[in-house]
Amino acid sequence: LAAANPMLPRPHTRRFARFPMDVLNDSELSGVDLRVYGYLASCCTRHGNAVPTSQATIARALDLNRRSARRALDQLATRGHLSRALNTSGRLITYVLTHPLFCPQQNPVNSD
Repeated sequence: LAAANPMLPRPHTRRFARFPMDVLNDSELSGVDLRVYGYLASCCTRHGNAVPTSQATIARALDLNRRSARRALDQLATRGHLSRALNTSGRLITYVLTHPLFCPQQNPVNSD
């Protein structure tokens, strides 16, 4: 295998995220909080608002320590920007972005 080109961005940096202005303008959130929210937003699919991931994965992706990621997740939950749910096995946490921008459509458009 050829060596990775250091000039190319890492794969996770090629994604983009929709970012609600009320989250961005929340003066109680720190820069780290916003980075964590942005990472979770970039992981959302086009039709969902749930991100099954771990604090360690978030920390690694953003080059943070795990404690900083956990504090950011706690603050985002306290401010109502996300909620947490256990997956069906009861182990992995799924972070659910609560802004309507990320909620699946209740009434899909009929293409008739």
